[in-house]
Amino acid sequence: MKSEVVVTGMGVYTSIGNHIDNFEKALRQGKCGIRYEDSNPLLPETLKLQAKITYVFSEEVKKWEAVVPDICATAKKNLRRASKVVQLSALASMEAWVQAGLYETQVPKDKLSIIVAGSNLNQSACFAQAQKYMKEPEYVSPSYALQFMDTDLVGNLSELFGIQEDGFTIGGASASGNVAIIKAYQFLMRSDLDACMVAAPVAELSKVELMSFHNLNVLGGKTLGENSCRPFDKKHEGFVPAEGCGCIILEKKESALRRNATIYAQLLSGAISLDGNRLSNPSLEGESNTMKKALEIADIDGKEIGYINAHATSTPMGDEIEVAAIKKVFDKNLKHIWVNSTKSLTGHCLYSAGLIELIATILEMRGGFVHPNLNLEEPIDTELNLVGNMAREVQFDYAMSNSFGFGGINTCVIIKRGK
Repeated sequence: MKSEVVVTGMGVYTSIGNHIDNFEKALRQGKCGIRYEDSNPLLPETLKLQAKITYVFSEEVKKWEAVVPDICATAKKNLRRASKVVQLSALASMEAWVQAGLYETQVPKDKLSIIVAGSNLNQSACFAQAQKYMKEPEYVSPSYALQFMDTDLVGNLSELFGIQEDGFTIGGASASGNVAIIKAYQFLMRSDLDACMVAAPVAELSKVELMSFHNLNVLGGKTLGENSCRPFDKKHEGFVPAEGCGCIILEKKESALRRNATIYAQLLSGAISLDGNRLSNPSLEGESNTMKKALEIADIDGKEIGYINAHATSTPMGDEIEVAAIKKVFDKNLKHIWVNSTKSLTGHCLYSAGLIELIATILEMRGGFVHPNLNLEEPIDTELNLVGNMAREVQFDYAMSNSFGFGGINTCVIIKRGK
């Protein structure tokens, strides 16, 4: 008998709001987390835009002490001096853990796994350590041998939550969040596991990676400052790198019902396909075929979809190809499907983007609204039902979320309203 996979817990930290309730308010209000920082006049304009998360680790841990004191005690002991990547992942996972009720009615330890989205997560720390090595090679910390590996995060989450089943990291460039969700979904469908924690960390890029994006000419900020992130607008000129971290608990429906957990959404399908292309340019065929594949796996018709959370990064070629792909897949059903991009509010959260945007989609579905698509003044297309600069009250039961990554990685997930 085919199992159903549902979402029972969510946690999030972004530039527009920390925690699920604040994130939902920010989505409704159309809050933008992108800020212009001119502290270094030598930087190119594209590197002066930031979308940072604001938090104090010790204060954030206190919020959960009354509910999960043992987990908080371990966090304070182990993570006080940890990197932002590890600290924020732990905090987002705590929120998802509490929301899923796993502190009350636990999933057996041999039935719960971890998947971490992304790769090369600690580039900033590696760059800092390299600079230190050049000055004083003998003083490199022995703990760095563990910390530069992405699996350090798997180990920390495993110890924090007592998870002792499968665990690994998985990369898919900017599609990493969706890749991790899809692999967790497949994992649960094909195994005797009950649940999977899917964590999507902040990508701490160093100045080297940021400068390479600048030189590749894919960043916004050349002319419009804080208004530079404008998906689907004719003045789009590139994406804005942003901080974002999220976690969801995926669980078999029978396990969720057994625990009497709240079901926020059902994950109907996920599809991944490659373009056979190592570069950054998108593919109309790759994107449209992936959306079609996701619809086929979900066993629903395109007319059922009421909302698409688009990948739409605000790059001219990327936005235009995705519009063409959506039109190719949905054809005559376009007018009743709302389309927007969460990146217009949060910036591009890179590895965690897909997971954060799935959380946004679930909140919109449950809340009966679609968030604004900021800075949309001159749409690149008039046939798509693009959400403008104001939120809209909309009811929908099925939604699609797209994420596409460099190297021809195309992903799509479809969810259904939870009951």
